[in-house]
Amino acid sequence: MNIGIAAPCNPSEFIDYYYSRDDVPSFNLTASSIHSIIRGLLKCGHNVVVFTSSIDINHNLVYEGEHIKVFVLTRKIICKKIGVIDRFYMVSRLKKIIKANIHSLDVLHAHWTYDYALACAEYSKLLPVFCTIRDWCPYLLKVYNKTIGEKIYWRVSYWVFRTVVYNQNINFIANSEYTYNCFLQFVSGKKIPIIYNSIREEFLKGENKEYPKTPVFIAISTFLDDPRKNMLTLLKAFKKYNAEVPESKLLLVGQYKQDSDFIKQCKIDDLLVNVKLEGLVPHEKLINLIDSTSILIHPSLEETFGNILLEGMARKVPIIAGMNAGAVPFILKQGKYGCLCDVKKEVEIYNSICMIMNDEVYRNLLVENAFNYLKNNYLDEIIVEKHISLYESILNERR
Repeated sequence: MNIGIAAPCNPSEFIDYYYSRDDVPSFNLTASSIHSIIRGLLKCGHNVVVFTSSIDINHNLVYEGEHIKVFVLTRKIICKKIGVIDRFYMVSRLKKIIKANIHSLDVLHAHWTYDYALACAEYSKLLPVFCTIRDWCPYLLKVYNKTIGEKIYWRVSYWVFRTVVYNQNINFIANSEYTYNCFLQFVSGKKIPIIYNSIREEFLKGENKEYPKTPVFIAISTFLDDPRKNMLTLLKAFKKYNAEVPESKLLLVGQYKQDSDFIKQCKIDDLLVNVKLEGLVPHEKLINLIDSTSILIHPSLEETFGNILLEGMARKVPIIAGMNAGAVPFILKQGKYGCLCDVKKEVEIYNSICMIMNDEVYRNLLVENAFNYLKNNYLDEIIVEKHISLYESILNERR
Protein backbone atom coordinates (compact mmCIF):
# COMPACT_ATOMS: atom_id res chain seq x y z
CA MET A 1 0.00 0.00 0.00
CA ASN A 2 1.12 3.59 -0.66
CA ILE A 3 0.67 5.66 2.48
CA GLY A 4 1.16 9.38 3.05
CA ILE A 5 2.09 10.45 6.59
CA ALA A 6 1.80 14.12 7.59
CA ALA A 7 3.32 14.73 11.00
CA PRO A 8 6.32 16.04 12.92
CA CYS A 9 9.16 13.54 12.54
CA ASN A 10 12.92 13.18 12.49
CA PRO A 11 14.24 12.26 9.00
CA SER A 12 17.37 10.68 10.48
CA GLU A 13 15.20 7.95 12.04
CA PHE A 14 14.86 6.36 8.59
CA ILE A 15 18.44 6.86 7.40
CA ASP A 16 18.96 3.13 6.82
CA TYR A 17 16.20 3.23 4.18
CA TYR A 18 17.67 6.13 2.12
CA TYR A 19 19.74 5.81 -1.04
CA SER A 20 22.20 8.29 0.47
CA ARG A 21 23.01 8.62 4.15
CA ASP A 22 25.00 11.83 3.84
CA ASP A 23 24.00 15.07 5.58
CA VAL A 24 20.75 13.89 7.16
CA PRO A 25 19.96 16.25 10.07
CA SER A 26 18.35 15.22 13.33
CA PHE A 27 15.41 17.17 14.76
CA ASN A 28 11.86 16.59 16.07
CA LEU A 29 13.44 14.16 18.55
CA THR A 30 10.27 13.66 20.58
CA ALA A 31 8.02 12.18 17.86
CA SER A 32 8.81 8.55 18.75
CA SER A 33 5.23 7.38 18.14
CA ILE A 34 5.45 8.61 14.53
CA HIS A 35 8.89 7.11 13.94
CA SER A 36 7.67 3.74 15.17
CA ILE A 37 4.62 3.62 12.88
CA ILE A 38 6.61 4.74 9.81
CA ARG A 39 9.36 2.19 10.39
CA GLY A 40 6.70 -0.43 11.05
CA LEU A 41 5.02 0.31 7.72
CA LEU A 42 8.37 0.07 5.92
CA LYS A 43 9.24 -3.18 7.69
CA CYS A 44 5.93 -4.66 6.53
CA GLY A 45 6.73 -3.78 2.90
CA HIS A 46 4.59 -0.68 2.38
CA ASN A 47 5.61 2.51 0.57
CA VAL A 48 5.60 5.69 2.65
CA VAL A 49 5.68 9.36 1.67
CA VAL A 50 6.30 11.63 4.66
CA PHE A 51 5.33 15.31 4.82
CA THR A 52 6.98 17.06 7.74
CA SER A 53 8.57 20.38 8.71
CA SER A 54 11.20 21.86 10.99
CA ILE A 55 12.12 25.22 12.45
CA ASP A 56 15.77 24.06 12.54
CA ILE A 57 16.46 24.23 8.79
CA ASN A 58 16.75 27.20 6.41
CA HIS A 59 15.55 25.49 3.22
CA ASN A 60 13.37 22.57 2.16
CA LEU A 61 14.90 19.08 2.12
CA VAL A 62 14.01 15.80 0.40
CA TYR A 63 15.27 12.31 1.30
CA GLU A 64 14.45 9.25 -0.75
CA GLY A 65 14.83 5.48 -0.73
CA GLU A 66 13.24 2.56 -2.53
CA HIS A 67 10.14 2.58 -0.32
CA ILE A 68 10.26 6.00 1.35
CA LYS A 69 10.31 9.66 0.43
CA VAL A 70 10.53 12.38 3.07
CA PHE A 71 9.70 16.01 2.34
CA VAL A 72 10.89 18.44 5.03
CA LEU A 73 9.61 22.01 4.78
CA THR A 74 11.36 24.81 6.62
CA ARG A 75 9.15 26.69 9.04
CA LYS A 76 11.78 29.08 10.33
CA ILE A 77 10.08 32.26 11.52
CA ILE A 78 11.98 35.39 10.56
CA CYS A 79 9.82 37.66 12.70
CA LYS A 80 7.95 36.27 15.72
CA LYS A 81 5.30 38.97 15.37
CA ILE A 82 4.03 37.29 12.21
CA GLY A 83 4.16 33.80 13.73
CA VAL A 84 0.39 33.23 13.46
CA ILE A 85 0.34 34.36 9.81
CA ASP A 86 3.37 32.19 9.12
CA ARG A 87 1.54 29.22 10.63
CA PHE A 88 -1.27 29.42 8.09
CA TYR A 89 1.24 30.03 5.31
CA MET A 90 2.84 26.77 6.46
CA VAL A 91 -0.50 24.98 6.01
CA SER A 92 -0.76 26.29 2.44
CA ARG A 93 2.78 25.07 1.70
CA LEU A 94 1.95 21.65 3.11
CA LYS A 95 -1.14 21.52 0.89
CA LYS A 96 0.99 22.32 -2.13
CA ILE A 97 3.56 19.56 -1.53
CA ILE A 98 0.82 17.04 -0.70
CA LYS A 99 -1.06 17.95 -3.89
CA ALA A 100 2.08 17.33 -5.95
CA ASN A 101 2.29 13.77 -4.59
CA ILE A 102 -1.36 12.87 -4.06
CA HIS A 103 -1.52 10.81 -7.26
CA SER A 104 0.91 8.25 -5.83
CA LEU A 105 -1.00 7.66 -2.57
CA ASP A 106 -3.75 5.25 -1.57
CA VAL A 107 -4.41 6.93 1.79
CA LEU A 108 -3.23 10.05 3.64
CA HIS A 109 -2.75 9.96 7.41
CA ALA A 110 -2.24 13.08 9.55
CA HIS A 111 -1.15 12.95 13.17
CA TRP A 112 -2.41 15.45 15.75
CA THR A 113 -5.43 17.66 15.08
CA TYR A 114 -3.60 20.79 14.00
CA ASP A 115 -1.71 22.12 10.97
CA TYR A 116 -0.92 18.77 9.35
CA ALA A 117 -4.52 17.60 9.65
CA LEU A 118 -5.83 20.93 8.35
CA ALA A 119 -3.61 20.59 5.28
CA CYS A 120 -4.65 16.96 4.67
CA ALA A 121 -8.36 17.73 5.00
CA GLU A 122 -8.18 19.55 1.66
CA TYR A 123 -7.85 16.19 -0.12
CA SER A 124 -10.43 14.12 1.76
CA LYS A 125 -12.65 13.85 -1.34
CA LEU A 126 -9.80 12.55 -3.49
CA LEU A 127 -8.67 9.74 -1.18
CA PRO A 128 -9.28 8.51 2.38
CA VAL A 129 -7.81 10.92 4.92
CA PHE A 130 -7.15 9.72 8.47
CA CYS A 131 -6.20 11.68 11.58
CA THR A 132 -4.89 10.20 14.80
CA ILE A 133 -5.77 12.36 17.81
CA ARG A 134 -2.58 12.53 19.89
CA ASP A 135 -3.44 15.25 22.40
CA TRP A 136 -6.60 16.95 23.60
CA CYS A 137 -6.64 20.64 22.75
CA PRO A 138 -9.56 21.72 25.01
CA TYR A 139 -7.56 20.50 28.01
CA LEU A 140 -4.31 22.08 26.84
CA LEU A 141 -6.08 25.40 26.23
CA LYS A 142 -6.84 25.56 29.95
CA VAL A 143 -3.30 24.61 31.02
CA TYR A 144 -1.19 26.84 28.78
CA ASN A 145 -2.61 30.31 29.35
CA LYS A 146 -0.08 32.14 31.52
CA THR A 147 1.49 34.40 28.89
CA ILE A 148 0.06 36.38 25.98
CA GLY A 149 2.07 34.21 23.59
CA GLU A 150 0.64 31.00 25.06
CA LYS A 151 -2.90 32.36 24.95
CA ILE A 152 -2.61 33.39 21.30
CA TYR A 153 -0.94 30.14 20.26
CA TRP A 154 -3.46 27.87 21.94
CA ARG A 155 -6.51 29.89 20.91
CA VAL A 156 -5.38 29.67 17.30
CA SER A 157 -4.67 25.96 17.86
CA TYR A 158 -8.16 25.51 19.29
CA TRP A 159 -9.69 27.11 16.19
CA VAL A 160 -7.67 24.73 14.01
CA PHE A 161 -8.64 21.81 16.25
CA ARG A 162 -12.36 22.58 15.98
CA THR A 163 -12.10 23.00 12.21
CA VAL A 164 -10.44 19.61 11.96
CA VAL A 165 -12.54 17.53 14.38
CA TYR A 166 -15.85 18.78 12.95
CA ASN A 167 -14.78 17.78 9.43
CA GLN A 168 -16.99 14.79 8.62
CA ASN A 169 -14.80 13.71 5.71
CA ILE A 170 -11.87 12.81 7.97
CA ASN A 171 -11.57 9.32 9.46
CA PHE A 172 -10.46 9.88 13.05
CA ILE A 173 -8.50 7.46 15.21
CA ALA A 174 -8.12 7.73 19.00
CA ASN A 175 -4.79 6.61 20.44
CA SER A 176 -6.32 5.55 23.77
CA GLU A 177 -9.61 4.99 25.58
CA TYR A 178 -9.15 8.37 27.25
CA THR A 179 -8.82 10.16 23.90
CA TYR A 180 -11.80 8.20 22.59
CA ASN A 181 -13.97 9.33 25.52
CA CYS A 182 -12.89 12.96 25.09
CA PHE A 183 -13.77 12.86 21.39
CA LEU A 184 -17.08 11.08 22.06
CA GLN A 185 -18.20 13.83 24.43
CA PHE A 186 -16.95 16.66 22.20
CA VAL A 187 -18.45 15.47 18.91
CA SER A 188 -21.87 14.35 20.16
CA GLY A 189 -21.36 10.62 20.51
CA LYS A 190 -19.45 9.96 17.26
CA LYS A 191 -17.66 6.63 17.69
CA ILE A 192 -14.17 6.15 16.27
CA PRO A 193 -11.63 3.30 16.34
CA ILE A 194 -8.89 3.10 18.96
CA ILE A 195 -5.38 2.20 17.80
CA TYR A 196 -2.64 2.48 20.41
CA ASN A 197 0.83 3.92 19.94
CA SER A 198 3.51 1.39 19.12
CA ILE A 199 7.09 0.59 19.98
CA ARG A 200 9.75 -0.94 17.75
CA GLU A 201 10.42 -4.60 18.44
CA GLU A 202 14.18 -4.03 18.49
CA PHE A 203 13.77 -1.85 21.59
CA LEU A 204 12.63 -4.84 23.67
CA LYS A 205 15.19 -5.83 26.27
CA GLY A 206 16.04 -9.48 25.63
CA GLU A 207 18.10 -10.24 28.72
CA ASN A 208 17.11 -9.88 32.35
CA LYS A 209 17.26 -6.40 33.82
CA GLU A 210 20.20 -5.63 36.10
CA TYR A 211 19.25 -2.92 38.57
CA PRO A 212 21.85 -0.43 39.83
CA LYS A 213 23.33 -1.08 43.27
CA THR A 214 22.20 2.33 44.47
CA PRO A 215 18.75 3.77 43.60
CA VAL A 216 18.64 5.73 40.35
CA PHE A 217 15.34 7.18 39.10
CA ILE A 218 14.49 8.80 35.79
CA ALA A 219 11.75 11.17 34.61
CA ILE A 220 11.32 12.38 31.04
CA SER A 221 9.52 15.36 29.53
CA THR A 222 10.03 17.38 26.37
CA PHE A 223 10.12 20.52 28.54
CA LEU A 224 10.97 20.16 32.23
CA ASP A 225 9.08 23.33 33.12
CA ASP A 226 5.85 22.15 31.47
CA PRO A 227 3.22 22.49 34.26
CA ARG A 228 1.32 19.48 32.90
CA LYS A 229 4.38 17.27 33.49
CA ASN A 230 4.43 18.15 37.20
CA MET A 231 8.19 17.87 37.75
CA LEU A 232 8.28 20.07 40.87
CA THR A 233 6.12 17.60 42.79
CA LEU A 234 8.43 14.76 41.77
CA LEU A 235 11.48 16.75 42.88
CA LYS A 236 9.91 17.35 46.30
CA ALA A 237 9.16 13.63 46.62
CA PHE A 238 12.73 12.77 45.63
CA LYS A 239 14.14 15.27 48.12
CA LYS A 240 12.28 13.42 50.87
CA TYR A 241 13.55 10.04 49.67
CA ASN A 242 17.10 11.32 49.18
CA ALA A 243 17.18 12.56 52.77
CA GLU A 244 16.71 8.93 53.84
CA VAL A 245 18.81 7.34 51.06
CA PRO A 246 21.58 9.91 50.38
CA GLU A 247 23.22 7.82 47.64
CA SER A 248 20.05 7.89 45.49
CA LYS A 249 19.99 9.89 42.25
CA LEU A 250 17.36 11.34 39.92
CA LEU A 251 17.91 11.88 36.19
CA LEU A 252 15.69 14.50 34.53
CA VAL A 253 15.57 14.32 30.74
CA GLY A 254 14.14 17.26 28.80
CA GLN A 255 14.74 20.81 27.65
CA TYR A 256 15.22 23.56 30.20
CA LYS A 257 16.72 27.03 30.53
CA GLN A 258 19.04 27.93 33.39
CA ASP A 259 17.22 31.24 33.92
CA SER A 260 13.71 29.74 33.81
CA ASP A 261 11.26 30.10 36.70
CA PHE A 262 11.35 26.31 37.04
CA ILE A 263 15.11 26.20 37.70
CA LYS A 264 14.92 29.26 39.97
CA GLN A 265 12.21 27.59 42.06
CA CYS A 266 14.23 24.38 42.23
CA LYS A 267 17.20 26.30 43.59
CA ILE A 268 15.09 28.26 46.09
CA ASP A 269 13.62 25.02 47.46
CA ASP A 270 16.96 23.17 47.26
CA LEU A 271 15.48 20.50 44.99
CA LEU A 272 18.49 19.72 42.81
CA VAL A 273 20.65 17.78 45.28
CA ASN A 274 21.67 14.52 43.57
CA VAL A 275 19.58 15.50 40.55
CA LYS A 276 21.22 15.41 37.11
CA LEU A 277 19.69 17.54 34.36
CA GLU A 278 20.37 15.59 31.17
CA GLY A 279 18.71 17.99 28.73
CA LEU A 280 17.04 16.67 25.58
CA VAL A 281 18.86 13.55 24.35
CA PRO A 282 18.75 11.36 21.21
CA HIS A 283 16.55 8.28 21.48
CA GLU A 284 19.48 5.85 21.58
CA LYS A 285 20.97 7.64 24.58
CA LEU A 286 17.54 7.79 26.21
CA ILE A 287 17.27 4.00 26.06
CA ASN A 288 20.72 3.70 27.68
CA LEU A 289 19.69 6.10 30.44
CA ILE A 290 16.49 4.14 31.12
CA ASP A 291 18.55 0.94 31.30
CA SER A 292 20.72 2.48 34.02
CA THR A 293 17.81 3.19 36.37
CA SER A 294 15.78 1.52 39.12
CA ILE A 295 12.40 3.18 38.43
CA LEU A 296 10.89 5.31 35.67
CA ILE A 297 8.69 7.97 37.30
CA HIS A 298 6.14 9.74 35.11
CA PRO A 299 4.43 12.42 37.24
CA SER A 300 2.42 13.91 34.36
CA LEU A 301 -1.06 15.18 35.28
CA GLU A 302 -2.54 14.27 31.87
CA GLU A 303 -1.58 12.15 28.88
CA THR A 304 -3.58 11.05 25.87
CA PHE A 305 -1.20 8.09 25.75
CA GLY A 306 2.31 8.53 27.18
CA ASN A 307 4.80 6.80 24.89
CA ILE A 308 7.46 6.92 27.56
CA LEU A 309 5.45 4.30 29.45
CA LEU A 310 6.10 1.87 26.59
CA GLU A 311 9.82 2.66 26.76
CA GLY A 312 9.93 1.72 30.43
CA MET A 313 7.90 -1.46 29.88
CA ALA A 314 10.15 -2.47 26.97
CA ARG A 315 13.35 -2.00 28.99
CA LYS A 316 11.97 -3.89 32.02
CA VAL A 317 11.99 -0.88 34.34
CA PRO A 318 9.14 -0.53 36.87
CA ILE A 319 6.95 2.53 36.39
CA ILE A 320 5.29 5.00 38.74
CA ALA A 321 2.60 7.19 37.15
CA GLY A 322 -0.63 9.07 37.80
CA MET A 323 -3.84 7.24 38.69
CA ASN A 324 -5.91 10.10 37.23
CA ALA A 325 -3.55 11.17 34.42
CA GLY A 326 -5.77 10.73 31.36
CA ALA A 327 -4.79 7.58 29.44
CA VAL A 328 -2.11 6.47 31.91
CA PRO A 329 -4.31 4.15 34.03
CA PHE A 330 -5.65 2.57 30.81
CA ILE A 331 -2.13 1.92 29.49
CA LEU A 332 -0.98 0.49 32.82
CA LYS A 333 -4.24 -1.46 33.23
CA GLN A 334 -5.26 0.19 36.51
CA GLY A 335 -1.97 -0.69 38.22
CA LYS A 336 -1.29 -4.17 36.87
CA TYR A 337 1.63 -2.95 34.73
CA GLY A 338 2.82 -0.01 36.81
CA CYS A 339 2.41 1.56 40.24
CA LEU A 340 -0.36 4.18 40.13
CA CYS A 341 -0.70 6.97 42.67
CA ASP A 342 -2.00 10.51 43.06
CA VAL A 343 0.96 12.33 41.49
CA LYS A 344 -0.36 15.68 42.71
CA LYS A 345 0.80 14.63 46.19
CA GLU A 346 4.54 14.33 46.78
CA VAL A 347 3.99 11.92 49.67
CA GLU A 348 2.22 9.46 47.35
CA ILE A 349 5.09 9.53 44.87
CA TYR A 350 7.49 9.04 47.79
CA ASN A 351 5.45 6.10 49.14
CA SER A 352 5.34 4.50 45.69
CA ILE A 353 9.13 4.78 45.36
CA CYS A 354 9.56 3.13 48.76
CA MET A 355 7.08 0.37 47.91
CA ILE A 356 8.93 -0.63 44.74
CA MET A 357 12.42 -0.27 46.22
CA ASN A 358 11.53 -2.29 49.33
CA ASP A 359 9.53 -5.08 47.67
CA GLU A 360 11.48 -7.05 45.06
CA VAL A 361 8.58 -9.47 44.45
CA TYR A 362 6.19 -6.59 43.67
CA ARG A 363 8.78 -4.92 41.43
CA ASN A 364 9.45 -8.09 39.45
CA LEU A 365 5.73 -8.80 39.07
CA LEU A 366 5.10 -5.33 37.64
CA VAL A 367 7.99 -5.66 35.21
CA GLU A 368 7.13 -9.18 34.02
CA ASN A 369 3.42 -8.41 33.54
CA ALA A 370 4.18 -5.15 31.72
CA PHE A 371 6.77 -6.69 29.40
CA ASN A 372 4.53 -9.59 28.37
CA TYR A 373 1.54 -7.31 27.80
CA LEU A 374 3.68 -4.97 25.70
CA LYS A 375 4.84 -7.81 23.44
CA ASN A 376 1.27 -8.87 22.73
CA ASN A 377 -0.30 -5.45 22.24
CA TYR A 378 2.09 -2.60 21.40
CA LEU A 379 4.74 -3.88 18.98
CA ASP A 380 5.06 -1.99 15.70
CA GLU A 381 3.94 -4.87 13.45
CA ILE A 382 0.78 -5.40 15.53
CA ILE A 383 -0.15 -1.72 15.37
CA VAL A 384 0.71 -1.48 11.65
CA GLU A 385 -1.60 -4.42 10.94
CA LYS A 386 -4.44 -2.58 12.69
CA HIS A 387 -3.80 0.55 10.63
CA ILE A 388 -3.65 -1.36 7.35
CA SER A 389 -6.88 -3.19 8.20
CA LEU A 390 -8.58 0.16 8.85
CA TYR A 391 -7.18 1.71 5.68
CA GLU A 392 -8.43 -1.22 3.60
CA SER A 393 -11.91 -1.15 5.15
CA ILE A 394 -12.35 2.56 4.32
CA LEU A 395 -10.93 2.07 0.82
CA ASN A 396 -13.43 -0.74 0.23
CA GLU A 397 -16.30 1.47 1.42
CA ARG A 398 -15.35 4.16 -1.10
CA ARG A 399 -15.15 1.81 -4.08
